[in-house]
Amino acid sequence: MKRFALSLIVLLGCIGGPAGCRRSIRAIEAPEHQNPLMRRARACEQAGDLDQAIALYTDVLMKAPALASAHLQLALIHHDHTRDCIAAIYHYRRYLALRPGSDKETMVLGRIQKAEQLLATQSARRLSVNDPSGQVALLQQIDKLNAGLKLADAEKQRLNATNAVLTELVATLNGRIRRMELWIDRLQTAPDGDARGAGRRLAVQAQGAGAGATASRTYEVRTGDTLSRIADFVYGDPTLWPRIRDANREKVRDGERVRVGDILVIP
Repeated sequence: MKRFALSLIVLLGCIGGPAGCRRSIRAIEAPEHQNPLMRRARACEQAGDLDQAIALYTDVLMKAPALASAHLQLALIHHDHTRDCIAAIYHYRRYLALRPGSDKETMVLGRIQKAEQLLATQSARRLSVNDPSGQVALLQQIDKLNAGLKLADAEKQRLNATNAVLTELVATLNGRIRRMELWIDRLQTAPDGDARGAGRRLAVQAQGAGAGATASRTYEVRTGDTLSRIADFVYGDPTLWPRIRDANREKVRDGERVRVGDILVIP
C-alpha cells in the first residue's frame, strides 16, 4: 500500500510539475544521435565533407522521417554553408513540428527569421537580373550608399583624431598666453607705484666681457613675494621654487621667505 501511494505521488508530481519530470531535449535526442547513419553524417560534417553529410542526413530521413535531429542538422548546414534558405526553413519548421515546446524553440525561431531575411535579399538579387532598369539600379545605389557611409565613418574618425590634437594644442597655447599675460602684468605693476622700478624686477646682466661673456638673470624681491610666486613669474611654474632657493642659499634662510629688496640669482 505504501509503495502504491509513493508511486501515485511521483506520478502526480510529474503531471503537475513538468519542469521536474520532463526529459531534457539533450536526453530525448541522445538516442537519435546514436543512429549509425546519423553518426556517419556527423563525422562527415565535422570533416568538412558537407555534400556527403547532406546525403547521409537525407538518407536518415528517408528511413525515419520523424528523426528531428536530422532535420535540425540539415537546416543548419543549408543555412550556414550552402545558403539554401528554402531548404533550411523547411527543415527548421519540420524540427519545430516534431519537437514542440523544446528548449531549442527560441533559437530555431530566430534562425528562421534570419533565413527569411537572407532569402528576401537573394530573391531581390535574382529579380534584378531580369529587371536591369529597376532592381539592379536599386542594389547598385544601396552599395554606393554603403560605400559612402564607410568613407564618412573613416573621415569622422580622422576628424576626431585631429580635433583631439588641436584641443591639446589650444590648451598648451592658452597656458602660455596666461603665463605671458601674468609676466607682462607683473612687469608693468610696481608695488610703490613707480613704473620705472618695475622693469628692474627681472634683469639680465652680462658677466665678463667680449665674445666669451655669459649672461645671468637676477630678480629684485618686492613686497608680497615668495619663492613660489617668483618661480611662477620667471618659469611659469610655482613648483620650481627650489631652483631659486638652491641658487641663493645665503639669502634664503627660512623656507620660501625672502626679504624685500634682495637681489636673487635666477638660474
